[in-house]
Amino acid sequence: MMTADPQSIQKLSFNLLVRNLHQETFEVNNTISKAGRKKDIGVSNVTWNFSAPCSSVSEVQESTSTLLAARAFAKAGYVVQAWESLLSFFQGQHEDGFLPMFRYSPHIEDNQIYIENSTIPGPYIGLHLASLPMHASIVLDVFAMSNQTQEDVSNLQILYTNILKYHQWIQDNQMFVHPWETLWSTKSWVQPLADVRLEMQSKNWKVPFEVPIAVKQSYKYISDVYEPSIYLLQECREKEVITSASCALHFDSVDRTAILVRAYEDLMQMRAVLRGRYVEVEEFPDSWLENSQKLLSSLWNEYYQTYLPQRTFNSTETYEWIVEPDASIFVGLWADLKNESRVYNMASKLMQREDDNFFFFDCGIHAVWSIGGCDPSSAISPLLNYLITAGLQQNGAGGMEYYISNATTNRLFGNDTTDFAEAFQAPSGKPFHNMDSCSLSSTATAAIVYDLSTGFVISRSFLVDPPIRNSSVIVLVLIELVIAFSIGASCLLLNLKLLRQEFRESQQLQHEQEEIHLIEDGGYYSAANSIDGDNEHDGNASIKSDDEAENFLE
Repeated sequence: MMTADPQSIQKLSFNLLVRNLHQETFEVNNTISKAGRKKDIGVSNVTWNFSAPCSSVSEVQESTSTLLAARAFAKAGYVVQAWESLLSFFQGQHEDGFLPMFRYSPHIEDNQIYIENSTIPGPYIGLHLASLPMHASIVLDVFAMSNQTQEDVSNLQILYTNILKYHQWIQDNQMFVHPWETLWSTKSWVQPLADVRLEMQSKNWKVPFEVPIAVKQSYKYISDVYEPSIYLLQECREKEVITSASCALHFDSVDRTAILVRAYEDLMQMRAVLRGRYVEVEEFPDSWLENSQKLLSSLWNEYYQTYLPQRTFNSTETYEWIVEPDASIFVGLWADLKNESRVYNMASKLMQREDDNFFFFDCGIHAVWSIGGCDPSSAISPLLNYLITAGLQQNGAGGMEYYISNATTNRLFGNDTTDFAEAFQAPSGKPFHNMDSCSLSSTATAAIVYDLSTGFVISRSFLVDPPIRNSSVIVLVLIELVIAFSIGASCLLLNLKLLRQEFRESQQLQHEQEEIHLIEDGGYYSAANSIDGDNEHDGNASIKSDDEAENFLE
């Protein structure tokens, strides 16, 4: 198997990121449509570059791919591009704070079901799916990699406010999480959605549109999961009055809960950074973090020694474990667990090749498969492996992150392929590719490969006090020069004064010495005797003044 040169990996992945950039002009008259997606940003004709999810789609932004691309651009030194892509995505945020998974260009109709020749949902579906809440963590990384200028602080403040609105919406509407809003594999959802399928049958409900062939051929498609997912969207998100019993089923997924824990920690860090730069910021309760940490802790299953998702029944406040060996359980490491025992137990499952309950994931040289037990129906997801790598690194799992990171990049290029697929087949490692023209040029995968090939870890160091502007530096330098010149001039004048004083004192001393010599030689007496006799002296003649003495000596 060929191992790709890291520099060629970086170049290929970054070139794809650039190729997937597109421009859009946001106009002040983009009023809110009935679907709430064309938001007035209060700026006239501002044009931003944004990252599309793949090369064949140019009028859509997807949340996770936007975040990963922004981090990669910032890491490569293109921080302005990172900010533009992030700011443009948030123009799709609804007034109530809801942040859809997709942002669409204004001319795409609200009733479009799918983007042509792709598995990307159109507004009809995509506007009702919530984004994976990784925004705070990635935005903080982008700011850490910037020069932290006043403009960077301004962008951080804008995004902090918008992210806070989204998390307020999550707090108010967190009882229902859609299957497509988690990182669970499709197969793992078959059993948990059994009750939803029964409700659909009782109502004789059918999918109200023809499912595109590209969607049916996707590796994610299972009818027993796809149809209930569309049903839940219509019953639990689109309707103003919810009557479906299925909407009362609350799923707590490990991946989403861990991502929320870290998001609240990073929101606190963002708040501290902005305060340190003298920026007034909106508050949020510390209970958000505390409650999410408690929820994540409650998902720990002692018997299986790992995190497992739960399904809660609101009517009885009881829950049941969803025992599926799905690799998304390892995204629990995305949060800082502060529990060495749990980190060890989870990491050991990544290295196990046998287990009675199929909770083993070491399937050879490949990266982590989506389903435990080395199930041949698994997919190899670069996104899932990326999050696991980052989680292992954060929790100090003894260097295992490098093993999975290398396995991920080698898996992508080990077969002499340059396809940046959304996912790869297990066990062959070939990219999934059907009729979806978008599947081989994934922005998310390109960003992940670039990030991993350049070393995931970044330094999160922040300037507490604002950096001094260039103009301020010039003023300070001028002030220092003036002070230095004043001190120098004062020293010069003082030296001149001292020199004059020394000169006078030396002259006076010389005069006094000459007078003494005259007295000793008798010249003084001879001169005194030649004066008019009326001026008699007692033998110690004196000079009346300095002038007289000088005239006399002359």
